[in-house]
Amino acid sequence: MLSTTTLAVAAILGITSALPNSAAQTQVNALKDTWDYVIVGGGVTGLVVANRLTEDKKKSVLVIEASAAYDNPNIRLPYGATYALNETLLWGYISQPEPYIANKTFPTRVARVLGGGSVVNGMLYDRAAAGDYDAWEALGNKGWGWEGMFLYFKKSTEFIKPPADVAEKLNIT
Repeated sequence: MLSTTTLAVAAILGITSALPNSAAQTQVNALKDTWDYVIVGGGVTGLVVANRLTEDKKKSVLVIEASAAYDNPNIRLPYGATYALNETLLWGYISQPEPYIANKTFPTRVARVLGGGSVVNGMLYDRAAAGDYDAWEALGNKGWGWEGMFLYFKKSTEFIKPPADVAEKLNIT
């Protein structure tokens, strides 16, 4: 869960980027002059890092995101993000020519929204096999093995039990 500081900064930046320049300048000027940490990118990784840094309440963290927060009901539905995707949510990147397929290029979906890929992923989530994480730790990255990461996987997921009538109708046990 994001700390109050992180959420406040993300909200301010989201609001100010949606406002006309003069209003954004006024809002940004109201922010502090110095920060202990500045994170560029309010995607999944940037917000997780900000959250971890704000576990020390004495530290201040500024998250800078290129776009505003986006509130379309489709992004809260499994696979619904495909109906919400538009140029306000994505950078317009094109891949490099791929030499093994006749130098074709492809549009590359990279999120440009507060929340990053978690906003445009259709609520699909996957994690690697335990051995992959253990290999990271074996390279000298203490805490990045399966045992170290599993705690954070558990922190990031939550099962919300459906109402009894829905569970019965859909045979959810």
